[in-house]
Amino acid sequence: LSSTPIPIKIFMAVMSIVFFVPRIRSILFGKKMIQRKIKAAIYTSITFTLFWFCGNIILDKSLDFENLILVIFVLFFSLVGNFSYGLSVSILSEFLITKLTSYRILTSCLVHIGFGLLTYFIFVFELFLFSTSCSIIFFVTDQLLRRKEFSPTNL
Repeated sequence: LSSTPIPIKIFMAVMSIVFFVPRIRSILFGKKMIQRKIKAAIYTSITFTLFWFCGNIILDKSLDFENLILVIFVLFFSLVGNFSYGLSVSILSEFLITKLTSYRILTSCLVHIGFGLLTYFIFVFELFLFSTSCSIIFFVTDQLLRRKEFSPTNL
């Protein structure tokens, strides 16, 4: 019952099915990449929630029970969004940049941020700032994890 266009729903459903079937997932993506993307989604949700909480404390100037309940609420929906939408976009980005020899990081950045901005047109307008900031955090986190994974000490 959402206003999300049918092609986007189909893409997300296919990515979810592919992601949750272990045999297909290991053939298409490899174990290391999936682990990195899952870590990036979890770290992104935690980081976003901490930023939101700190901003809320600074603007509200109070720390009460309602703010603590909102932290759990924000963390939950951030995890849902990052696992359903963020992982799909990040895997799509990975497929797009594997063919490139130059401008890989820039292309990946544009895909992540572009899909974050796309929520302005597809989903609810109020989620636009949250999804865009999560997409930026997801991109940075994924790049840091990638750099750590491919560092000479880990090879």
